[in-house]
Amino acid sequence: MLIVSLDRPPFVISISSAIGVMIGVSPYIGLHTVIAVGASYIFRLPLYPLILGTYINNPLTLVIIYGFCYKVGKFFLQSKAELSINWQNLSYMDFWVNLKTFFWPFFVGTHIMALFAGFITFFFIYAAIKIYKKNSD
Repeated sequence: MLIVSLDRPPFVISISSAIGVMIGVSPYIGLHTVIAVGASYIFRLPLYPLILGTYINNPLTLVIIYGFCYKVGKFFLQSKAELSINWQNLSYMDFWVNLKTFFWPFFVGTHIMALFAGFITFFFIYAAIKIYKKNSD
């Protein structure tokens, strides 16, 4: 089944897709599907576009998406800190120091990129559904 052929208004399908992509880019790894199902239930949105949008972030795209989000977060926070991992002498304390250095740019970057990706997705899906419905009539 195609998203564009769902029997719902284009706005609702587009919002559902956009929220799904926003969830997929968010930093809540492991909870994406649960959040999508909850959003579908709470906001009465179609589940299919939500789940498809959520799975934009998968094992093949995870490093690329989150790496870019980290860079965006570093830019917005004007962070000059660099991750420094000594693989030869890795300690528990080094782990926490690097986690603190990484966390805020990652957290801020994923939320900024989630909003941007959701915004772009909404307009792309909305236009695609309008074109599809116009051509199918």
